Amino acid sequence: VGRPLPVAGVVTMPIKLARFSAPRLPRLGKVKLGVMVHQPGKRPYPKATPFFVCPPEVQKVYGAEPKELPIMFHADAMEAVYTEDLKAYKASGLWCMGNAETAKRWGEDGKLHEIDCPCPLLDTGECRAEGRVVFLLPEVAGLGVWELRSGSPRALREFKTALSMYAGAFGGLRGIPFRLTLEPEETQRPQEGGRGMAKVTVYVPHIRSDQSLMDVRRFRMGLGAVVEPLMLEAPLADEPDDAPEHEEGSLPSRTEPVTASEIETRREENMAG
Repeated sequence: VGRPLPVAGVVTMPIKLARFSAPRLPRLGKVKLGVMVHQPGKRPYPKATPFFVCPPEVQKVYGAEPKELPIMFHADAMEAVYTEDLKAYKASGLWCMGNAETAKRWGEDGKLHEIDCPCPLLDTGECRAEGRVVFLLPEVAGLGVWELRSGSPRALREFKTALSMYAGAFGGLRGIPFRLTLEPEETQRPQEGGRGMAKVTVYVPHIRSDQSLMDVRRFRMGLGAVVEPLMLEAPLADEPDDAPEHEEGSLPSRTEPVTASEIETRREENMAG
């Protein structure tokens, strides 16, 4: 950078990259937590599975129904690998997306409009938080990131807790081996007809580490990374493990404004499945 580049005998000046968007790793595909069920005469609906639903190139390495995937992260900061938004959908796809301060929503005029966020749709359940974690699958062919999304409050809480804990303990996330697992957990949900609560089994994604704290800290220091002393809060006392799932809450972690191009891209992605 900074030197003229010879092209067919003509001296050209280097492009000023600051004028363009920062380079990003390509998204290679999605790892999903369920499938869409299609029945004649009925609207398709999602159904959770006890295994990760993966593209063929991932199944080739880990089998058709993996419950665990070895992963790594491409960046140190939690904000670079995990984002969370408030989203509302209509039959045509993504309709509104916000960050708990402002949102972009499609109007009847076919244009995107900025509104305050959150709005009453959050209380009615028509809008809810959706998390997105991106990661590397180092044993799968291709250079890029894979994506997993979830609207489950348990999954969102797990992602934020695990990533912030590991980032704080290890001084960063980049290059450390982790395991993405799908594990059964019991929770409570209201029974039909308001007849009390019933225990059900749900499958929750977790990010696990088998590395010792000292091994990871030595690895990180070998990279020249700054490793701060472990500074994490103690767990909450007497937190119930079987709290009703519908009582759990989650607020977005991102604070930057949602751009029109981003909501358009997410809308197209959701329509494409």
